[in-house]
Formats: sequence, C-alpha cells, structure tokens
Amino acid sequence: MGHLFHVSSYQGKGRQSKVSAPIEQHVITVAGCTDEAGNPLKLAIVVTPDGRAYLPLTFLCGVLGIVDVRQQRERIQAHEVLRQLLSMQFIQSKKGIREGWCLERRAVGFWMGSLQASKVRAEVRPRLIEFQWAVVDAVDRLLFGEVESSPVRAQLTTHEGRMASHERFMLALESRIGRVEEHIIMPEED
Repeated sequence: MGHLFHVSSYQGKGRQSKVSAPIEQHVITVAGCTDEAGNPLKLAIVVTPDGRAYLPLTFLCGVLGIVDVRQQRERIQAHEVLRQLLSMQFIQSKKGIREGWCLERRAVGFWMGSLQASKVRAEVRPRLIEFQWAVVDAVDRLLFGEVESSPVRAQLTTHEGRMASHERFMLALESRIGRVEEHIIMPEED
C-alpha cells in the first residue's frame, strides 16, 4: 500500500505553490532492472486527489537508462497529445517533497512506443523493442479493421451483430419464461 503526504504550501522552482490536498504515492520495484550498484530500480507512482496516476519522468528515464531527462521532457512538450498528459506534480523523495514533471499513466505506453531503442539501457532494449512491435501490431489492427475502435457500435451495425443481439434477447426471454413455468402451480388431478 502507498503512503499519503499532505502538501499545504510549497516553495519550489522559483514560485510558491498552494495545494491543500493529500497526495498518495506508491513505490514499485521494477522486475529485472538494477542500478549501477546492483540495487533494484524503484518507480514512484503519484495518485492525485482526482484519482489520476502519474509517473515522474525522472524515474521513468532512470528505469530505462535515459540520461537526458530534459530532452525527453522537451520532446513530450513538442508532441500535441503527450504534452496534454504531462504536468508538474508533488513527489515525496528521501530529501522531502519536491515538484517534478510527471506523465499521466495513460501516456506512458504511447511515449515508450516513440523512444529510440539505442537511447535506453542495454538490458531494457529487447523488452522495449518487443513492446514497440506490440504497439505497431495493435495500431495496425485498430486502423485496418481487426479491432474496432468502438466495438459495441461496430458490432451493432453489422448484420451478425444485430442477429447476435436478437439471439441474446430471445435466450434471455426463454430463460425468464422457463423460470416462470417452473413455478406455476398446476391443480392436482383427482
């Protein structure tokens, strides 16, 4: 379970921040990844009062072995979609509470799909490339019809989808009628 910390006023990065809400933070150990000293790498996840989960960019870059965090932040800020999922969040560290750039959880996979494999740690590279191929395949299926972007709407617009919907309705109706018939009390014959 994570821990809560309360931020009421914080001086950071040349400005005074006023926040009055508990912030929840979880720390997970990344399987199969260690730092230069051989210690397991840990990743913080910050959960804001509105329930959104954020991962600090410095932690993500650290896990992947990306040295230039500023360059990654600039790349994210230049991207129309990713920049909307990047924000400053409060992070509890060993040195206290600090403010840092964080990616909303939804953006992490998209961002990782855009990374250059040559810029990440050697032991992470094969898993990153495998992940990127999975992203390529998923996008291909989404764009070219194997996976519908709105499966419910797409299913209902096809003939088979309409027939399946009618069949489910009929089975549900039969099920209800069957249950009713089981409870009918018939008069005994003399």
